Amino acid sequence: MKQFLALMMMMMAWPFASFAQEDDDIVINDVEVTCTAGHLSEVLAPHDPKTITGLTIQGEINGTDMVVIRQLCAPAFYDDQNGMLHKLDLSKAKIVAGGSAYYEDVDYGGTGDVFYLEDDKVGDMMFSDCSRLDTLILPETIKEIGNNAFFGIYKLKELNLPATVSKIGNGAFASCSALTGMIIPEGITEIDKRTFSGCKGLKSVVLPSTLLTIKDMAFLGCEGLEEINIPSKVENIGMGAFMLCKNATKLILPDSIKFIGKNTFANDEMLQNIYCKAMTPPVCEDGVFLNVDVNNCKLYVPKGAFEIYRANYTFGAFANIEETEPAADVLVLDEENENNTLTLYENGVKEANVKLTRKLKAGKWQALSLPFALNGEQVKKYFGEEAVLMEPDRLGDVSKGEEEKSIVMKKAEAMERERLTSLNRPSIPM
Repeated sequence: MKQFLALMMMMMAWPFASFAQEDDDIVINDVEVTCTAGHLSEVLAPHDPKTITGLTIQGEINGTDMVVIRQLCAPAFYDDQNGMLHKLDLSKAKIVAGGSAYYEDVDYGGTGDVFYLEDDKVGDMMFSDCSRLDTLILPETIKEIGNNAFFGIYKLKELNLPATVSKIGNGAFASCSALTGMIIPEGITEIDKRTFSGCKGLKSVVLPSTLLTIKDMAFLGCEGLEEINIPSKVENIGMGAFMLCKNATKLILPDSIKFIGKNTFANDEMLQNIYCKAMTPPVCEDGVFLNVDVNNCKLYVPKGAFEIYRANYTFGAFANIEETEPAADVLVLDEENENNTLTLYENGVKEANVKLTRKLKAGKWQALSLPFALNGEQVKKYFGEEAVLMEPDRLGDVSKGEEEKSIVMKKAEAMERERLTSLNRPSIPM
């Protein structure tokens, strides 16, 4: 409490006029500190809090320290004292239980609830409304993300989720409108209600192969998404989960899908192609494709499933239904194994082993030996512009009855820049 009061006295002494400056005028001042739980205000004492734009913390932080952090990066509602913290690096920090409550829900008709930190958990509302932040690096030991943990950080562009995270609460990233991409760690089984609701700038999200359920309004209003690819084990998609994803042109539903809630894809007006891999249409509530152009959007269904989809109340509304051979499923690159399995579909299920030239490091694949042949154009189509075909581009002597194969690698600069744990791609010729 003494540390908190000391910080408040410091903030009260700041000249009100100093906060009239715009973000563009701020002088960058990165500060690195090491502290023990409950003593962050003390180690920051030599620094003028109003000048701290970047902060790296090493050591343990508790609720008392989180109060200090929130003061540095959240706007003040009752006076002119606004923190200037834009970048927060907690990669070498550890969140521990103890200290004071870091958040009290008392403003604007709040519930009156108070929140305390727990070990290795980003707590409920922990960074909510810390609107100055545009970059946040979480501790590597985090296991859980609480409800509304990052709600309303509308400038946040970058956020890592450590592989140790096994649970994400509802509304965790809601209204993070500047967030452009996210990789959800393997092991997560559900995307909770409103998790990414209002993330208008979200252009890509990599969902884990372990995902089973996507709950109500999980991606409501994610206008930046151009493709919605549901992982292969998902069975249920909740009400309005992808409603108002206005720029999505492609939707892929797995053969595991059993239920789609009301208005799930409503007002996704740009949808052009929908691929449903299930032989039997999922149970759908009303308005699943409300305001989707069913006269021009094409619906692709498995071979032999045309009649059952045509007779279905929801899917039968599409004027263009075509049967197609199932596409290649998901290639999951496992950091623990050198050999990975790529499931292909050709007259039934066929599994092909994909050989990695070396073990994956930090989720970045470097080279894949594919059990089929691709040319350079196909590599870019299936694996993206960052991938290149290694020489020789085809392995295997056909004249001797050997199967042609290809080796694909990712460009070095892409490997440094991007953490990629799974790829979704179309049908591959064999």
